[in-house]
Amino acid sequence: MEWVKELRDVVRQANRLVSPVVMTRLLELHARCLEDQAHEHHVAHLAPAYGAREQLLVVAACGQPASLDPKARLELERATMRESGLARWMRPSSETGVWVARWLCHLAGLRHRTVQLFIDHPHFSQATLVQIRSVDKAHYPGCLDIPAAGHVSGDENPRDALVAELAQELGLSARQLLMVVPIGGYEAKDDHTQTAMLDVEFRLVYAARLCEGAMREVCFADGEVAALAICDLDELQALLDRYPERAASGLRGSWPLYLAYRDRKGR
Repeated sequence: MEWVKELRDVVRQANRLVSPVVMTRLLELHARCLEDQAHEHHVAHLAPAYGAREQLLVVAACGQPASLDPKARLELERATMRESGLARWMRPSSETGVWVARWLCHLAGLRHRTVQLFIDHPHFSQATLVQIRSVDKAHYPGCLDIPAAGHVSGDENPRDALVAELAQELGLSARQLLMVVPIGGYEAKDDHTQTAMLDVEFRLVYAARLCEGAMREVCFADGEVAALAICDLDELQALLDRYPERAASGLRGSWPLYLAYRDRKGR
């Protein structure tokens, strides 16, 4: 694990971006995995999604796409020409940034975007919906969470990612929501020691209200959600204050933005 700590230290010093030094370290890791099967197996053990094709755009602390240093970009382009398999780990984006495999972002602690959606009940003005996570989830099993949330892949538009997560987790479409609005964003770091996963996200948070009759259409398509609960705002606040460990970090971290949004609306 010492090499993981060293990699994360370099990434942290580079403000969670792919600097020339970080690029060199990532290329060295890729080369070592090619040369040493035992090391590759070790990496795969630390990152269970190792080899998956999904890639994330590395972003700055403000959540905007981060331009890849010209020196690092040139080094990556040359390395990709020499070793075609490298593109599954990382590659220059269509603009000036860089896409990095999701599992590698989580292993190294590179900052990437996620979307989070609060959904209010169609009738009860002082109630919102809360997801109960499946007990089979690797992180925060059985905990309370935001109704729909997920990663923004590549250059995907965040709203498109939101719609995809809504369908995937709750079986709903954008037509079943009213007034989808962005309510803020912030950086969050989640260190999952049991899986050696360091998830550094810039969370783009949205809020909406469920349309009349849409509750009947909810279905848990992907098995990630165990239930959807209707919670009184004051009761949910009391629960978060008294038992913070019962809520996933997304709900805990985004809750102040949601309350500020409700206050602006006059609740």
